[in-house]
Amino acid sequence: MRIDAIFLRELRLPLVKPFQTSFGTTTDRRILLVELRGEGLSGWGECVAGEHPFFSDETVDTAWLVIQQELAPVLAAADPEHGGKCPGLFRQVRGHRMAKAALENAKRATIRSFIRYLYLKLSLLIRAAPELRFRKSDA
Repeated sequence: MRIDAIFLRELRLPLVKPFQTSFGTTTDRRILLVELRGEGLSGWGECVAGEHPFFSDETVDTAWLVIQQELAPVLAAADPEHGGKCPGLFRQVRGHRMAKAALENAKRATIRSFIRYLYLKLSLLIRAAPELRFRKSDA
């Protein structure tokens, strides 16, 4: 399935309650979303990196940069048939597991959208087809 576009979006969501650790208190969460579009379908992936490199060496900002400059161009050029091919494509980039997972999950979600689309089309064709009657042949 052809990839027509890759979009990055950042959301800032307020937490219901502040989250406190030894690193400090967090009152909102930055979330990086990846959307893949192709052939009229789209799939989404989420990068779970934090805002600061306290828990992990990966952050929302580093994930955005690596996806934009390294991973997205490789994925778009290769256009793999499913998300399972992504780890091999991304092997040249060391680390950045959360950024890689966001793109891989978006690719998998796009394929799931495609399968749902085909299922819907098939079910409509089956409903529209005239009834077929089968006779048991005399053997």
